[in-house]
Amino acid sequence: MHVQQADDTLSVLPDEALPLLAAGKLDRRLFDVAALARMGYDDAHGDGIPLIASYGAQTFRSGPTAPRGTGRPHRRVGAAACG
Repeated sequence: MHVQQADDTLSVLPDEALPLLAAGKLDRRLFDVAALARMGYDDAHGDGIPLIASYGAQTFRSGPTAPRGTGRPHRRVGAAACG
């Protein structure tokens, strides 16, 4: 994980995201926790963390039930909304 701070941004970048960021496949703003807090995605504005959990292709083909506390599964992309 890499933490970068400049002006009014505070980015927390997972190692796994670095190649995708470098290739332009991920938007760096997704990791700017200061901006996310300003938009209300922080402890002061909610009691959960918005999260999309993805599953391996084999697991999702077998049709698992969504974990407790999740929204509806998004089978097309092999994920479920959580939080």
